[in-house]
Amino acid sequence: MFEQPTNAKNQHTALNRVELTVLESRLQEIIQRACDIQSDNRRLHQKIIPEIISRWTTLKADQDKKNKDCGHLFNPLAFIPIAEPTHSQLLGDLLDPKGSHGQGRLFLEAFLEHIDVPNPKDGDWMVSVEAGRVDIRVWRRSPPSMILIENKSNGAIDQSNQLYRYWYENIKKPHPDLDHSKLEIKRAFQVIYLPPYAGKQPEQHSLSCPECLDGLGLPKTLHDADVTVKLLTFRDDISAWLDGCKKLIPPTNTRLKTYLQFYTELWS
Repeated sequence: MFEQPTNAKNQHTALNRVELTVLESRLQEIIQRACDIQSDNRRLHQKIIPEIISRWTTLKADQDKKNKDCGHLFNPLAFIPIAEPTHSQLLGDLLDPKGSHGQGRLFLEAFLEHIDVPNPKDGDWMVSVEAGRVDIRVWRRSPPSMILIENKSNGAIDQSNQLYRYWYENIKKPHPDLDHSKLEIKRAFQVIYLPPYAGKQPEQHSLSCPECLDGLGLPKTLHDADVTVKLLTFRDDISAWLDGCKKLIPPTNTRLKTYLQFYTELWS
């Protein structure tokens, strides 16, 4: 075996000792710095934590008093699992001028104004729920208008060619000569996609023409047909619509106002 000369071994040992000394010094510096940081953090925590606890205790006491006085944290609907068909029924009843709310066209006209339907006060409007597979339909014969609402309150995935089929059966087929490139037509005939919050978009296959309609000369997608699917949300649009309606309800009708408040709070 090759044996390192004695002088070389001594020099190597000396270098190792120097390096070890430097490393020990650096390690001591790091340990001291960590201790200083820990000490500073401890002092900071000792100052901040009591302040946080004090603020939380005050806020909790204020919330408890407010809840005792007006019950703002109480919402019975929050304990009831509401399926998408039930949400459709609830919205459909509010939109229906003959609904159990007793407010006539108040809710309907406010909604139609919100989505920019032309002349919303004209004509006899009708509302259907879960008819022809469409969650909610709102329409009038004169002037002709059709609003299709696809309710995604619980985040369900789109069915195959879903929005395209609804458009074809309820708008294109009864009104084959509509020109969707015209603004007035876009406003009067709408396809609305209604998820709970922003972020969920219609899936591409939902906007595409199904194979069963091939050969009819139809556009391949709703985009090709100049049909704009309007994206609304429960959190923003439904809540804003109902908040506006609450201001129009007679002040004596606390029962209806309370219900609308409970419902809008589900999306806040």
